[in-house]
Amino acid sequence: MTRESQQRRAIQMLKDGATDEQIRREFGYNQFLIDSLRKIAGEKGPEW
Repeated sequence: MTRESQQRRAIQMLKDGATDEQIRREFGYNQFLIDSLRKIAGEKGPEW
């Protein structure tokens, strides 16, 4: 799995309600990266 696909999966997990600990265990990400991914996950996407 590429880094990009891992991050996409982590973002989707965060949107689905995963905890920081779940992301840390699954991907080995540090808290700074998890916080950044959480911010991205909370941003509203484009409206079509």
